[in-house]
Amino acid sequence: QNQEFIMKLSLIASMSGLLFGYDTGVVSGAIIFLREDLDLSDEQVEVLVASTILSAAISAWFGDHLLDDLGRKRTLVIASIIFVVGSLLMAVAPGYYLLLMGRIVVGVAIGFA
Repeated sequence: QNQEFIMKLSLIASMSGLLFGYDTGVVSGAIIFLREDLDLSDEQVEVLVASTILSAAISAWFGDHLLDDLGRKRTLVIASIIFVVGSLLMAVAPGYYLLLMGRIVVGVAIGFA
């Protein structure tokens, strides 16, 4: 039973890495088109890419308190909801600042997961 618990924890931890890797891969391909469509400077591109990583690191630091208070399942549900909200923000973003906000929100979700 202990080994089953460890396997479940490993699976959950790997899902967090999967989300992070997926997001990094998607932005790498999309940044080519975003630079053109939104007329982004090099600095704006750097901030867009790094914002998710930074917000994930910060939210992971705070996420342990949420985990202690609410438990693993509720924290993952909250992280999933936050991820959907961030994804929707990025999908409807007409410009740089809303896209940046969506990337930050997705980073928070990744950190919580």
